[in-house]
Amino acid sequence: MPRFSTSYHPRLRYSYSVAGQVYQGDRISAGTAYMCGSQAEVQHFVARNYPVGRTVTAFYDPNDPSNSLLKPGVFDPVSIIMAGVLVVGAGYTAHRSHASWRAAKYKRLNSSR
Repeated sequence: MPRFSTSYHPRLRYSYSVAGQVYQGDRISAGTAYMCGSQAEVQHFVARNYPVGRTVTAFYDPNDPSNSLLKPGVFDPVSIIMAGVLVVGAGYTAHRSHASWRAAKYKRLNSSR
């Protein structure tokens, strides 16, 4: 029987202004979830990193200032895993191609004797 568990994700809201226009944001980072864990872990993470009233820097899209986040860069666990799978797959394919080439070269060398 599968075992299910509950994971929690931090939720917060921040406001920022661009050219006198005030915006609201709620994203910590790009991707699906910046951090998840037990309720206590998430509460500790938010209290430690984003206590109420703390001034933070919001990064926004200059073409769409309503699109913002607090941690710039790519943090999408699925994308990171997929990139790793692609790198490993490319390495395996290169290895197999090289091994096939060496086997064919060895076969040609032995058949010419």
